[in-house]
Amino acid sequence: MLRQLRPAAFLDRDGVLNEAPVRDGMPTSPASLAELRVLAGVAEACSRLKEAGFLLIAVLTSRLRIAKTWTQHLSAHSGGP
Repeated sequence: MLRQLRPAAFLDRDGVLNEAPVRDGMPTSPASLAELRVLAGVAEACSRLKEAGFLLIAVLTSRLRIAKTWTQHLSAHSGGP
């Protein structure tokens, strides 16, 4: 049985969904949950995407350490390099 494909929205975290705190002149990730500030309009925008039929799958990050760990995890479970 084939499943119907749906469009998906992948949203970045820092600076898109939440404020990116600035440290030493550079935007960073929140250091704690207490420091997390969701940007105005995010909840409404996500609701509108869902209403339009988009599947909200994940919050992506461009943080090298996290991305590298995730890639290693995927490779380990897929038999890849």
